Amino acid sequence: MPTFDTLSQTLIQNWDQTLEKSIKIKLILADHVQDNQFINFTKQLINTTLNIRVESKKGENALPGFLLKENITYSALPLGKELEPFLEALSQINGEHKMPSKSILQTQDKIDMDKLNMDKIDIRVSLKLYIALECPHCPNVVRTVIPLALACNKINLHIIDGSLFPETAQKDSVMSAPCLILDDDFRDDDFRDDDF
Repeated sequence: MPTFDTLSQTLIQNWDQTLEKSIKIKLILADHVQDNQFINFTKQLINTTLNIRVESKKGENALPGFLLKENITYSALPLGKELEPFLEALSQINGEHKMPSKSILQTQDKIDMDKLNMDKIDIRVSLKLYIALECPHCPNVVRTVIPLALACNKINLHIIDGSLFPETAQKDSVMSAPCLILDDDFRDDDFRDDDF
């Protein structure tokens, strides 16, 4: 069962204090062997925060996870290095861009979505991002891809932990992380680091 270490609990509590309103996310259950890990993670998250509300629902996907926004599904347990990008995404979705003062996001250059002309995308696009908790590059890729889906609801983003769901990674012929797949066809895994 995943548990928060002291550093993670502190990060969550500091982040929770920056929120001006409650955040509601959906826990997707899929009658999958990993459902209980997501249930346990959710209980711990709720017990560590005051401002997160979770609604459970039976998912149409084959994988459990979190529906952060209608077009963003997170089928990974955001532990370790993945916790901060997950919390940052929740803040961005909630319209709040504050993080505790030592946030990595505040020191990075932010993508200017206006320059990318995200509003010109007029067809639905599917992005799958495979990550692994041990991967040192995955958190920054998550930080880069989530704002794209936030800026354009035509982008359907599914973040999947390939170590947690090896059968899904194998089905998509993913052997390392991070790996980004566009419309089940084009893939970018040149920045790959960790094998599954």
